[in-house]
Amino acid sequence: MYDISVKISVIIPVYNCRGYFEECLQSVQNQTLKYLEIIVVDDNSDDFDYGAYIRTLNDHRIKFYRNTNRKGVSFCRNYGIKVSSGVYISFLDGDDFFPDKTSLAQLLQLSEQKQLDICGGSLVIVDKTSQPVNWKFSGQYFDKCGSLEYKNYQHDGGFYRFIYRKEFIYKENLIFPELERMQDPVFFVNAMLATKKIYVIDTYVYAYRKLHKKIYWSQKKVLDHYSAVKTIMNIASDKNLSHLHYLMVKNFYHFSIRNLHKVGSLKAQFTLVWTFLKIINFKLLAEKWPSDSESFCRPKVFSVLFINKFFNLWRKFQS
Repeated sequence: MYDISVKISVIIPVYNCRGYFEECLQSVQNQTLKYLEIIVVDDNSDDFDYGAYIRTLNDHRIKFYRNTNRKGVSFCRNYGIKVSSGVYISFLDGDDFFPDKTSLAQLLQLSEQKQLDICGGSLVIVDKTSQPVNWKFSGQYFDKCGSLEYKNYQHDGGFYRFIYRKEFIYKENLIFPELERMQDPVFFVNAMLATKKIYVIDTYVYAYRKLHKKIYWSQKKVLDHYSAVKTIMNIASDKNLSHLHYLMVKNFYHFSIRNLHKVGSLKAQFTLVWTFLKIINFKLLAEKWPSDSESFCRPKVFSVLFINKFFNLWRKFQS
Protein backbone atom coordinates (compact mmCIF):
# COMPACT_ATOMS: atom_id res chain seq x y z
CA MET A 1 0.00 0.00 0.00
CA TYR A 2 1.04 3.58 -0.52
CA ASP A 3 -0.28 7.01 0.30
CA ILE A 4 -0.37 9.41 -2.65
CA SER A 5 0.04 12.32 -0.23
CA VAL A 6 3.49 10.94 0.63
CA LYS A 7 5.54 11.36 -2.50
CA ILE A 8 8.82 9.76 -1.38
CA SER A 9 9.75 7.43 1.46
CA VAL A 10 13.42 7.76 2.41
CA ILE A 11 14.67 4.51 3.97
CA ILE A 12 17.71 4.86 6.24
CA PRO A 13 19.28 1.69 7.69
CA VAL A 14 21.62 2.52 10.57
CA TYR A 15 24.18 0.56 12.53
CA ASN A 16 26.74 2.26 14.77
CA CYS A 17 27.08 5.42 12.68
CA ARG A 18 26.61 7.99 15.45
CA GLY A 19 29.26 10.37 14.13
CA TYR A 20 27.47 10.82 10.80
CA PHE A 21 23.80 10.17 11.52
CA GLU A 22 22.86 13.73 12.47
CA GLU A 23 24.19 15.13 9.19
CA CYS A 24 22.45 12.32 7.31
CA LEU A 25 19.08 12.94 8.91
CA GLN A 26 19.29 16.72 8.62
CA SER A 27 19.99 16.42 4.90
CA VAL A 28 16.61 14.70 4.54
CA GLN A 29 14.74 17.01 6.88
CA ASN A 30 16.06 20.02 4.95
CA GLN A 31 14.79 18.81 1.58
CA THR A 32 12.52 21.29 -0.19
CA LEU A 33 10.14 18.44 -0.98
CA LYS A 34 7.35 18.67 1.57
CA TYR A 35 5.52 15.41 1.13
CA LEU A 36 7.98 12.80 2.30
CA GLU A 37 8.39 10.31 5.11
CA ILE A 38 11.66 9.25 6.72
CA ILE A 39 11.97 5.63 7.79
CA VAL A 40 14.92 4.87 10.10
CA VAL A 41 15.61 1.19 10.76
CA ASP A 42 18.18 0.65 13.50
CA ASP A 43 19.92 -2.72 13.20
CA ASN A 44 20.41 -3.08 16.96
CA SER A 45 23.16 -0.46 17.28
CA ASP A 46 25.08 -0.25 20.55
CA ASP A 47 26.85 3.11 20.11
CA PHE A 48 23.91 5.49 20.52
CA ASP A 49 20.21 5.65 21.35
CA TYR A 50 18.94 6.65 17.90
CA GLY A 51 15.30 6.38 18.96
CA ALA A 52 15.73 8.80 21.85
CA TYR A 53 17.53 11.28 19.62
CA ILE A 54 14.79 11.12 16.99
CA ARG A 55 12.10 11.72 19.60
CA THR A 56 13.81 14.99 20.58
CA LEU A 57 13.40 16.25 17.01
CA ASN A 58 9.61 16.14 17.20
CA ASP A 59 9.37 15.56 13.44
CA HIS A 60 6.18 13.68 12.57
CA ARG A 61 7.66 12.62 9.23
CA ILE A 62 10.18 10.30 10.91
CA LYS A 63 9.21 6.71 11.67
CA PHE A 64 11.67 4.75 13.80
CA TYR A 65 12.05 0.98 13.99
CA ARG A 66 14.66 -1.02 15.89
CA ASN A 67 15.65 -4.65 15.38
CA THR A 68 15.98 -6.62 18.63
CA ASN A 69 18.85 -8.56 17.02
CA ARG A 70 21.22 -7.73 14.19
CA LYS A 71 19.62 -8.77 10.92
CA GLY A 72 21.72 -6.97 8.33
CA VAL A 73 21.27 -4.04 6.00
CA SER A 74 19.23 -6.07 3.48
CA PHE A 75 16.59 -6.86 6.10
CA CYS A 76 16.48 -3.19 7.13
CA ARG A 77 15.94 -1.97 3.57
CA ASN A 78 13.39 -4.66 2.73
CA TYR A 79 11.51 -3.92 5.95
CA GLY A 80 11.63 -0.22 5.18
CA ILE A 81 10.02 -0.88 1.81
CA LYS A 82 7.33 -2.99 3.49
CA VAL A 83 6.29 -0.32 5.99
CA SER A 84 6.69 2.65 3.63
CA SER A 85 3.72 4.61 2.30
CA GLY A 86 5.36 6.74 -0.39
CA VAL A 87 4.77 6.51 -4.12
CA TYR A 88 8.56 6.44 -4.62
CA ILE A 89 11.34 4.91 -2.56
CA SER A 90 14.72 6.49 -1.88
CA PHE A 91 17.58 4.75 -0.06
CA LEU A 92 20.08 6.60 2.11
CA ASP A 93 22.72 4.96 4.31
CA GLY A 94 23.11 6.33 7.81
CA ASP A 95 26.63 7.64 7.17
CA ASP A 96 25.81 9.32 3.82
CA PHE A 97 23.73 12.41 3.00
CA PHE A 98 21.92 14.35 0.29
CA PRO A 99 24.28 17.11 -0.90
CA ASP A 100 21.57 19.45 -2.12
CA LYS A 101 18.25 20.52 -0.62
CA THR A 102 16.51 20.00 -3.96
CA SER A 103 17.87 16.50 -4.67
CA LEU A 104 14.60 14.65 -4.07
CA ALA A 105 12.40 17.38 -5.55
CA GLN A 106 14.34 17.28 -8.83
CA LEU A 107 14.08 13.51 -9.13
CA LEU A 108 10.41 13.43 -8.17
CA GLN A 109 9.43 16.15 -10.64
CA LEU A 110 10.99 14.27 -13.54
CA SER A 111 9.60 10.94 -12.37
CA GLU A 112 6.05 12.27 -12.27
CA GLN A 113 6.32 14.19 -15.54
CA LYS A 114 7.74 11.25 -17.45
CA GLN A 115 6.01 8.47 -15.48
CA LEU A 116 9.32 6.83 -14.65
CA ASP A 117 10.05 3.68 -12.71
CA ILE A 118 13.62 4.78 -11.94
CA CYS A 119 15.22 8.22 -11.93
CA GLY A 120 18.64 9.26 -10.66
CA GLY A 121 21.62 11.56 -10.83
CA SER A 122 25.34 11.74 -10.22
CA LEU A 123 27.13 10.80 -7.04
CA VAL A 124 29.87 12.65 -5.18
CA ILE A 125 32.29 10.76 -2.95
CA VAL A 126 33.28 12.45 0.31
CA ASP A 127 35.63 11.72 3.20
CA LYS A 128 34.83 11.51 6.91
CA THR A 129 34.76 15.32 7.10
CA SER A 130 32.20 15.48 4.25
CA GLN A 131 34.72 16.95 1.83
CA PRO A 132 34.83 15.66 -1.78
CA VAL A 133 37.70 13.29 -2.49
CA ASN A 134 39.46 12.37 -5.71
CA TRP A 135 38.07 8.86 -5.77
CA LYS A 136 36.12 7.70 -8.78
CA PHE A 137 34.37 4.58 -9.95
CA SER A 138 33.10 3.75 -13.38
CA GLY A 139 29.59 5.07 -14.03
CA GLN A 140 29.70 7.55 -11.15
CA TYR A 141 28.87 10.63 -13.21
CA PHE A 142 26.22 11.47 -15.77
CA ASP A 143 27.46 14.24 -18.07
CA LYS A 144 24.04 15.03 -19.52
CA CYS A 145 20.35 14.68 -18.76
CA GLY A 146 18.25 12.18 -20.65
CA SER A 147 16.90 8.68 -21.00
CA LEU A 148 19.19 5.78 -20.25
CA GLU A 149 19.10 2.20 -21.45
CA TYR A 150 20.88 -0.25 -19.21
CA LYS A 151 22.56 -1.96 -22.14
CA ASN A 152 24.39 1.33 -22.71
CA TYR A 153 25.30 1.73 -19.04
CA GLN A 154 26.02 -1.72 -17.59
CA HIS A 155 27.36 -0.70 -14.18
CA ASP A 156 26.52 -2.34 -10.87
CA GLY A 157 27.21 0.41 -8.32
CA GLY A 158 25.50 3.52 -7.03
CA PHE A 159 21.93 2.26 -6.57
CA TYR A 160 21.31 4.85 -3.83
CA ARG A 161 21.40 7.88 -6.17
CA PHE A 162 18.17 6.70 -7.82
CA ILE A 163 14.56 6.76 -6.66
CA TYR A 164 12.29 3.83 -7.47
CA ARG A 165 8.54 3.67 -7.97
CA LYS A 166 7.23 1.47 -5.16
CA GLU A 167 4.59 -0.11 -7.39
CA PHE A 168 7.40 -1.11 -9.75
CA ILE A 169 9.42 -2.66 -6.90
CA TYR A 170 6.45 -4.83 -5.90
CA LYS A 171 5.49 -5.71 -9.45
CA GLU A 172 8.99 -6.98 -10.23
CA ASN A 173 9.44 -8.56 -6.79
CA LEU A 174 12.65 -6.63 -6.23
CA ILE A 175 14.33 -7.30 -2.89
CA PHE A 176 17.76 -6.99 -1.39
CA PRO A 177 19.23 -10.50 -0.99
CA GLU A 178 20.18 -11.55 2.54
CA LEU A 179 23.91 -11.10 1.96
CA GLU A 180 26.45 -9.29 4.13
CA ARG A 181 28.23 -7.84 1.09
CA MET A 182 27.31 -6.88 -2.49
CA GLN A 183 23.58 -6.97 -1.84
CA ASP A 184 23.18 -3.52 -3.42
CA PRO A 185 24.49 -4.44 -6.89
CA VAL A 186 22.23 -7.49 -7.13
CA PHE A 187 19.17 -5.32 -6.37
CA PHE A 188 20.34 -2.57 -8.71
CA VAL A 189 21.12 -4.78 -11.71
CA ASN A 190 17.78 -6.58 -11.41
CA ALA A 191 15.94 -3.25 -11.11
CA MET A 192 17.67 -1.70 -14.11
CA LEU A 193 16.95 -4.74 -16.25
CA ALA A 194 13.31 -4.87 -15.18
CA THR A 195 12.40 -1.43 -16.52
CA LYS A 196 12.72 0.46 -19.77
CA LYS A 197 11.94 3.80 -18.15
CA ILE A 198 15.14 5.26 -16.72
CA TYR A 199 16.06 8.93 -16.68
CA VAL A 200 19.19 10.58 -15.29
CA ILE A 201 20.27 14.14 -14.53
CA ASP A 202 23.77 15.59 -14.54
CA THR A 203 23.70 17.03 -11.01
CA TYR A 204 24.88 15.53 -7.72
CA VAL A 205 21.98 14.04 -5.80
CA TYR A 206 23.84 11.79 -3.34
CA ALA A 207 27.00 12.04 -1.21
CA TYR A 208 28.67 8.69 -0.52
CA ARG A 209 31.15 8.54 2.35
CA LYS A 210 34.24 6.52 1.51
CA LEU A 211 37.27 5.29 3.44
CA HIS A 212 35.99 6.19 6.91
CA LYS A 213 35.76 2.66 8.26
CA LYS A 214 37.68 -0.56 7.91
CA ILE A 215 35.91 -3.67 6.70
CA TYR A 216 36.62 -6.91 8.53
CA TRP A 217 36.33 -9.65 5.95
CA SER A 218 34.93 -12.68 7.77
CA GLN A 219 34.49 -15.93 5.90
CA LYS A 220 30.74 -15.23 5.67
CA LYS A 221 31.32 -11.81 4.09
CA VAL A 222 33.83 -13.24 1.62
CA LEU A 223 31.49 -16.04 0.57
CA ASP A 224 28.57 -13.62 0.26
CA HIS A 225 30.70 -11.37 -1.94
CA TYR A 226 31.51 -14.27 -4.24
CA SER A 227 27.86 -15.34 -4.29
CA ALA A 228 26.74 -11.89 -5.46
CA VAL A 229 29.48 -11.65 -8.09
CA LYS A 230 28.47 -15.06 -9.39
CA THR A 231 24.80 -14.03 -9.56
CA ILE A 232 25.55 -10.86 -11.50
CA MET A 233 28.02 -12.65 -13.76
CA ASN A 234 25.32 -15.14 -14.73
CA ILE A 235 22.80 -12.35 -15.32
CA ALA A 236 25.29 -10.53 -17.55
CA SER A 237 25.93 -13.68 -19.54
CA ASP A 238 22.21 -14.44 -19.95
CA LYS A 239 21.43 -10.86 -21.02
CA ASN A 240 24.50 -10.54 -23.26
CA LEU A 241 25.90 -7.63 -21.25
CA SER A 242 29.58 -7.76 -22.09
CA HIS A 243 30.75 -4.79 -20.01
CA LEU A 244 28.93 -5.91 -16.86
CA HIS A 245 30.33 -9.41 -17.32
CA TYR A 246 33.81 -7.95 -17.68
CA LEU A 247 33.36 -5.89 -14.49
CA MET A 248 32.41 -9.00 -12.53
CA VAL A 249 35.37 -11.00 -13.84
CA LYS A 250 37.61 -8.09 -12.89
CA ASN A 251 35.92 -7.90 -9.47
CA PHE A 252 36.48 -11.61 -8.90
CA TYR A 253 40.15 -11.42 -9.86
CA HIS A 254 41.13 -8.42 -7.72
CA PHE A 255 39.00 -9.47 -4.75
CA SER A 256 40.49 -12.96 -4.81
CA ILE A 257 44.07 -11.70 -4.69
CA ARG A 258 43.41 -10.36 -1.20
CA ASN A 259 40.65 -12.58 0.16
CA LEU A 260 40.61 -16.01 -1.49
CA HIS A 261 42.39 -17.67 1.46
CA LYS A 262 39.43 -16.80 3.71
CA VAL A 263 37.21 -19.21 1.78
CA GLY A 264 38.79 -22.10 3.68
CA SER A 265 41.02 -25.01 2.72
CA LEU A 266 43.08 -25.09 -0.45
CA LYS A 267 40.56 -27.57 -1.83
CA ALA A 268 37.72 -25.12 -1.14
CA GLN A 269 39.67 -22.32 -2.83
CA PHE A 270 40.38 -24.45 -5.88
CA THR A 271 36.72 -25.50 -6.11
CA LEU A 272 35.56 -21.89 -5.99
CA VAL A 273 38.02 -20.76 -8.68
CA TRP A 274 37.05 -23.71 -10.86
CA THR A 275 33.36 -22.83 -10.43
CA PHE A 276 33.99 -19.30 -11.65
CA LEU A 277 36.08 -20.52 -14.56
CA LYS A 278 33.13 -22.58 -15.73
CA ILE A 279 30.68 -19.66 -15.70
CA ILE A 280 32.90 -17.03 -17.33
CA ASN A 281 31.58 -16.35 -20.81
CA PHE A 282 34.85 -15.99 -22.70
CA LYS A 283 33.08 -15.46 -26.01
CA LEU A 284 31.20 -12.50 -24.50
CA LEU A 285 34.40 -11.04 -23.06
CA ALA A 286 36.20 -11.32 -26.37
CA GLU A 287 33.52 -9.30 -28.18
CA LYS A 288 34.82 -6.05 -26.70
CA TRP A 289 38.03 -7.06 -24.99
CA PRO A 290 40.02 -9.27 -27.38
CA SER A 291 42.92 -9.35 -24.91
CA ASP A 292 40.70 -11.29 -22.50
CA SER A 293 40.46 -14.26 -24.79
CA GLU A 294 40.04 -17.69 -23.27
CA SER A 295 43.70 -18.60 -23.77
CA PHE A 296 44.72 -15.53 -21.74
CA CYS A 297 41.92 -15.23 -19.20
CA ARG A 298 41.83 -18.83 -17.94
CA PRO A 299 45.43 -18.84 -16.67
CA LYS A 300 44.97 -15.32 -15.28
CA VAL A 301 41.91 -16.30 -13.23
CA PHE A 302 43.54 -19.53 -12.09
CA SER A 303 46.64 -17.62 -10.99
CA VAL A 304 44.77 -16.01 -8.06
CA LEU A 305 45.39 -19.24 -6.15
CA PHE A 306 49.11 -18.51 -6.18
CA ILE A 307 49.06 -14.72 -6.09
CA ASN A 308 46.90 -14.83 -2.96
CA LYS A 309 49.53 -16.96 -1.20
CA PHE A 310 52.33 -14.55 -2.07
CA PHE A 311 50.19 -11.59 -1.01
CA ASN A 312 49.56 -13.12 2.41
CA LEU A 313 53.24 -13.90 2.90
CA TRP A 314 54.09 -10.31 2.03
CA ARG A 315 51.41 -9.01 4.41
CA LYS A 316 52.78 -11.14 7.26
CA PHE A 317 56.29 -9.92 6.52
CA GLN A 318 55.12 -6.28 6.63
CA SER A 319 53.43 -6.77 9.99
